Formats: sequence, C-alpha cells, structure tokens
Amino acid sequence: MTDIPVLELLDTGGTQLQGVTIDASGTIAGGGEQLANGTRIALVGNDNGIVADATLSETTGTLRQGVSLDYGFRLESDGQRIDAVLNRVQVNPGTGVFQKGRGATLGFLNEGMDFARMTGIANAMELSESGKLGIYGAIGGSDMRQKLDKGGDADVSGTHLMLGVAGKLNPDREYDVLGSLYAEAGWGNIGSDNAYARGHGDTRYYGVGVIGRYQRNEGPFKGVYGEANAKIGRASTDFKSSLSAADGQRAGYDEASTYYGAGVGAGYLIGLASAYELDVSARYQWLRLKGYDTGIAGDPYRFDDIDSHRTRLGVRLNGCTAELYGGQTVHAVCGAGVGA
Repeated sequence: MTDIPVLELLDTGGTQLQGVTIDASGTIAGGGEQLANGTRIALVGNDNGIVADATLSETTGTLRQGVSLDYGFRLESDGQRIDAVLNRVQVNPGTGVFQKGRGATLGFLNEGMDFARMTGIANAMELSESGKLGIYGAIGGSDMRQKLDKGGDADVSGTHLMLGVAGKLNPDREYDVLGSLYAEAGWGNIGSDNAYARGHGDTRYYGVGVIGRYQRNEGPFKGVYGEANAKIGRASTDFKSSLSAADGQRAGYDEASTYYGAGVGAGYLIGLASAYELDVSARYQWLRLKGYDTGIAGDPYRFDDIDSHRTRLGVRLNGCTAELYGGQTVHAVCGAGVGA
C-alpha cells in the first residue's frame, strides 16, 4: 500500500526495538476501495537497520474500514523496516443489525396488513346489513418480537390507523359481494440486536388498499366464502446502531421504499346453533418491501427486496349473545380460534 513508513527513524547506528510493543490495529474512513490480501503497510523504517524481537512475526492486529470491513494483519521485518501485512478480510458481523432493522419494518407492515384485512371485512359485513356503502375508521396497536436467521431479535411496536369505505356491492340475497377501499398509516418503534451490535429507530408507512369477499348465503354451497386483498404504499426506516466509524459517527440510515402485497383466502362457515358458527379457513398472504442503495458511515450499501410469504390454516368459533335492558337480545361477531 505504501513504501513510506508511518514512522521514519534516523539513528545512524540503527534502532533497537526489542521489548517495544507495535500495534497494527486502527480504523480508516469508509467508502474507499477494499484492500487486497498481501497488501503491505510500512509502519517503522530505518535505513541503518532495525533490531526487533524474534517473536515480532507472531504479532497480529485488526484494522477496520468504515464500519463494514475488518482487516487482519501480521507484522514482518526485513531488518530495515517493519511492515503490517494484510492476511485476512471479513465483513464486520455487527453490520447484520442493519438488515434486521428492515426486517422489523417488514414485520410492522405485516401487522398492518392483518389489521386492515380483518377490520375491513368486519366493517363491510356490518355495513352490508343496511344495503348501502358506509365510511368507517379504525385504530389499533401491535407489539411483536421476531426471531431472525443467524441469531438476534427484531422488536417492533406501534399504532395502525385506517379510514375506508365499505359495504355490500350487490342486491342479491343468495350471496354477498362485499368490498372495502381504504387508506392506511402506521407509526412504530423498532429495535434489533445480534451478538456484536444493537440498534434502534422509528418506522412509519402510508398506503392504500382494497379488500373483497364473496359469500354464499343460500343453496348447497351455503357458508362457502372467498376473499382477496391488495395494497401499496411507502414505508420508511430511520435506524441508528451502536457501531461507530473512524470519525465517531454513529452508523445508521434513514431511507424510504415502496411496499406492496396481496393475499387470498377461502373458508366455510358451519352453523352450530342460532348464535354460533364454526369458521374453517385457509389463507395466503404475500408482501414485498423494495430495496434501495444507501450510504452508512461512508460505506456503500445495497439492500435487496424482502419478500414475506405467510400461510395460515385456522378454525374459529364465531358468535356471542348479549341481553340488553327490556329483554332485547342482540348478536355480535366475536369468538376465539386456533390456526397455524
């Protein structure tokens, strides 16, 4: 890398360095070209000679470039100078927290997708009784911890908000065609860690979506239903890690990207009694968070697209009854279920 020693000694009789500790560790700014194996950095030099300990060649050190690359060095001497020779290059394992931060954002979007789907269908079914379209709004919260590949966790908690229009789209009594068009937003706090670093930040999203449901009310296929949904929007992640660059800058990023997804489901409602029904269903949901290029503490990064594929088989018992003053009885959709 350089033939000019970092420290040039001028002793005419040579320099005795026996018992002197030489450390090849340090940091350099990010963003530069990657050093190649075998690269030499001249540390100490004296044209009149250098005498060092016999164990000098056993001395090693680590040099970090930006926050992403770690170089391993050993020391060598030819009698006139001491060089640090690069013999190992590896990615800093702590940088895995950057992708885990995006993983937390994807998890938050999945929570928002489930909230929108269930809320939209529930409001469409409620409004369908009037035979007209209606406006609805809903707010909810989520708190989730994800166990991620290669160790570490990603946590996210926050609030989901949606405003939409929903109702029955057809006049027939034999079957229902229900629909909902909505706008959504969400704000959350994220955190991630692995064995080498940790990070925290904020995430938020804004988007629009559509939900549809077909359900048979009469005939041999009574109780059979199918659902479909789709959405698109923008999500941002503002993330800071515990890693620091050579200038002390905390490593992180603040970027936004597009998300979109879709899902389908099918089920069968089995009437058990006047107020209860068993809902047996299967669903598939897909969501993609687009990647982007960014810089982290001077290092160039490319985050690829992230895809989420989820399937669910479930059985749910719906229906409950409440008696009001005056003896009036009402029925509400509620219940509990299991799924995978």
